[in-house]
This record gives sequence, structure tokens and C-alpha cells, in this order.
Amino acid sequence: MIFAPWHRLAGLVFVAASGGTTLIHRAVYDASRNRPPLAIEMGLCLVTMMLASMGVMLLIHGRRLFERMPASSRRSLEDRVLGPIPPAGRVYDTRRGVALMQAHASLKRARASCSSHMHPLQHGDSIERIRLRQKL
Repeated sequence: MIFAPWHRLAGLVFVAASGGTTLIHRAVYDASRNRPPLAIEMGLCLVTMMLASMGVMLLIHGRRLFERMPASSRRSLEDRVLGPIPPAGRVYDTRRGVALMQAHASLKRARASCSSHMHPLQHGDSIERIRLRQKL
């Protein structure tokens, strides 16, 4: 008989417990179907979600969740999270790309609103043309 490590066994217990709290939650829901939701329903929902997510994490990752990171990895993680973003990094490119995409979208919206009939500006108008049109 093969014994699973205790982490994965605990994950199975958590998933089974979440199934039990789901059944309890269902019974409470059926008992109070025609009334407003009860606080115990919300509590059971929260407990079910916590048990299920902990169980699945333990099943998938097992012992790795409890291993400590080496000091060198911890420092590099802190540097990556808290340090400045280098211009050549992938995160910088992503942030810059999103910022450019938002800027282009807002400019497009502004141009679309300016090209309406009610606004004196038209797409591609220069300041001289606008002033000339206002004089006429």
C-alpha cells in the first residue's frame, strides 16, 4: 500500500470537508428559501471556498508550499517587486504597451467626438483653419 505524503492527504481532507460544508450550506439554504439570506449562509460559503482552495493547493503543490525559499531567491524576489523596472525588461514593455494602447484609445475617442456636427473642430483641422472659419 502506497502512502501519500501528509500534505496531499491533508488536501484530500480539505476537499472532502468543503464538500461537507457545501451539503450543510444547501440544507440551510433549503430551510430559509423564502426568507432573506442568513449570515450563516455567507459564513458557510466563505468556509467552503477556503477549504476547497486550500485543499486544491495542497493536492497540486504538496510539500512545496511549506518549503522556505533560500535567502538569495528572497532578495531577488524583493528586488524584482520593489525595485525599479529596467527599460529592457519584459514588464516594462508590457506596461509601456498598455499605456500606449490606452493613450491611442483616448485620442481616438477624442477625435471621434471632435468630428461630430455639433463641434466646430473637424478631423485634421489646423488652428489657422479654425480661426478662419470663426471669422466667417
